[in-house]
Amino acid sequence: MSFSLTAKSTWKRRVLATAAISTALWTMSTSIASADSLTVPYFCRSAEGSGEWEPYTGPRGYEVTAPATVSPYQTFTIVFDTSANLANPAYASEVRDVKLVYRLPQNALIRGYRLTGGHGLGDAKVKVQASGHELSVVTAGPLTTSTTLDLPNLEVKLTALGSGTLVSTAGGTSFDDPGYKFRFRGVPSNEWGQAQCYPDPAGPMTLSTIPIV
Repeated sequence: MSFSLTAKSTWKRRVLATAAISTALWTMSTSIASADSLTVPYFCRSAEGSGEWEPYTGPRGYEVTAPATVSPYQTFTIVFDTSANLANPAYASEVRDVKLVYRLPQNALIRGYRLTGGHGLGDAKVKVQASGHELSVVTAGPLTTSTTLDLPNLEVKLTALGSGTLVSTAGGTSFDDPGYKFRFRGVPSNEWGQAQCYPDPAGPMTLSTIPIV
């Protein structure tokens, strides 16, 4: 099973940044950006109640807009847009506690981030959780499975450090460290279950590659 979300636009600033500085960073011009589309294969498993885990595959589509190159210490924006999904109401009637993880470049400073767009989330609130260089789009729900669900775009403002290549990837390394997870109410059991996914390390999982020149 595969699910996605939307919600009201959210914005979070780093603790030491003032509103004026944050606004200036967000509006600063960068090099011309282009959008790339790719599909990331995920290993997934799900289980209802106390039942056994059942494996399945869950590919997710992404469209990522990022500059082709940046200069040392340049501030720039990456936009991550994950594809919409139609949850199958034959298997789940409700979805909660969704989390989708993005891993940002280690050789860049995260200056700010916000959510835009999204569809089919109803009144569910969506926010960003930060942990080091990982940003997660999360919502507690509830979400219905009778409509197409589309998570908001994640826009991230970063500043490149001195040299190297800036690489962003889909998050998650194992079922103990999932990059995508959610809970669901099963049909016809009406029992709550959970699903966990992480990118297939043998498949494409790099979302953007930006040389510092």
